[in-house]
Amino acid sequence: MMKTERFLNIYGWVLIGFSAGGLYSLYCFWSIWSIESPPADMGYFGITLTLWYFVTGIGILKRKIWGYYLLKSFLYVLLISFPIGTFISYKRLKFMKKNSIRKEFST
Repeated sequence: MMKTERFLNIYGWVLIGFSAGGLYSLYCFWSIWSIESPPADMGYFGITLTLWYFVTGIGILKRKIWGYYLLKSFLYVLLISFPIGTFISYKRLKFMKKNSIRKEFST
């Protein structure tokens, strides 16, 4: 298995795992707030992020071009989370550019 394939497989599965963790945290959030009415915007934000992670992970594993663009958008947003997210995102974007990850994806 090539280095780029391993990178994409790991990132795809990690994002799917994050989406599963997001679903679990949403479940815990809703069960804690079951007595009172929970703030709806927090739930919508969590559902949006969970779906974004899941769709990005599937797109990466299936090597679809939209998965590539979702991955890049995910990494650019991750640049904001200073310092650890910035470091991880910078290294991954640099790796993607150096190894021409774009050619691994089909339309």
